[in-house]
Amino acid sequence: MRRRHLLLAPLCAPLPAKAQSWPSQSITFMVPNGAGGTTDLAARLAAAGMATRLDGKPVVVENRPGGDGAIAIRATLRARDGHTFVCAYSGYVVGTPHLSADLGYDVLKDLIPVGQMMDAPHAVMVHPSVPANTLAELTAWIRANPGQVNYGSTGTGSVQHLGTELYRQLAGGLDMTHVSYRAVGTALQDLLAGRIQLFITSIAPAAGLARDGRLKALAVTSPSRAAVLPGVPSAVEAGMPALDVVTWVGLYAPAGTPDAVVARTAAALQAALAEPDTIRRMAEQGATPGTGGPAELARRTRDEYALWGRVIREGNIKAD
Repeated sequence: MRRRHLLLAPLCAPLPAKAQSWPSQSITFMVPNGAGGTTDLAARLAAAGMATRLDGKPVVVENRPGGDGAIAIRATLRARDGHTFVCAYSGYVVGTPHLSADLGYDVLKDLIPVGQMMDAPHAVMVHPSVPANTLAELTAWIRANPGQVNYGSTGTGSVQHLGTELYRQLAGGLDMTHVSYRAVGTALQDLLAGRIQLFITSIAPAAGLARDGRLKALAVTSPSRAAVLPGVPSAVEAGMPALDVVTWVGLYAPAGTPDAVVARTAAALQAALAEPDTIRRMAEQGATPGTGGPAELARRTRDEYALWGRVIREGNIKAD
């Protein structure tokens, strides 16, 4: 606790920005991931559409990867200028805090939700050699082969990891081995090679591999089917409705940002996300624009923070 206060000591001063004259300078979106990823895409699409709605002030995307999101979030909190926001990948907001005791901030207290930016459901992907064509058959096969199935993720506490752990728990406890990778592409390479048998991951990088038969997609982890994999049943259709695993991106401001600034930013964000080109480009990635404002993102943050915290505790998951 003392370290958290030391790290965020500069936040004690009031925000200098005046809501009535905002924005008075360019706006910065901190992105806790590298260029080219899903979070980066959401930030750049939103930034392009928001500038014209914010008095023509530029919206600059600044990539600050590292520290499981902590570098970008800390930079946002320290800026405290009323013009710096963080476009946060959901895993860094609702998963990582349960595994890292030394982040230096409390996401539920130090961040103000502004709006949802993007939703990207996942798909249950398996190697073609796996003798299962449905989620129920996969569960039965894993149960019949305890300790023989390897599954991939992009790191402890990632949405892929926690989503697979949720599946394991919903199935009544399955004996599988977690294999952590630095990137989705590397995990997919090992899935294609058969070194891992299961990977629950975002649809975009895996959809083409499923369509050409190099991998099998057994279910989409959302209440409805995905447009890029129309023949794959939803988790509801597959008989596991609670397997609702979606990577999302949310826009957050530092605590203390004036309500009027949050409201205006949220309105500009939702208008930008409603543009046809934005919808099209997100759909190409198997994603959809976020539709919720501050209240909806606040509720989602609280609910998923509680959900993934419970999954982590019940799975006895520890940081690497």
